Amino acid sequence: MAGYPGCAHDNQVYHATGFVKGPHDYFAEMECNIGDSAFQNSLFMVSSFCKVKGETLDSNHKSFNTKLAIVKIYSEHCIGILKDNFLGKDESE
Repeated sequence: MAGYPGCAHDNQVYHATGFVKGPHDYFAEMECNIGDSAFQNSLFMVSSFCKVKGETLDSNHKSFNTKLAIVKIYSEHCIGILKDNFLGKDESE
């Protein structure tokens, strides 16, 4: 989303998108976004469990976070591939 400085919090920028303002325009039943613990959970956002300082996550929450991280890694790799295709690879590589 253009128009926000780099210091803007991800959740602040996300809440300004159409995904939040009109989620039914973007998501079918059982579809959602995934995010890290910086994002607030909602019907259309699934975020990882946040560990509170001095506490530990239970094993179910750790397992969920691990599975979510794997999906996020695949997503980041896809974005990298798309960037390479649109921006072109540096010829010095």
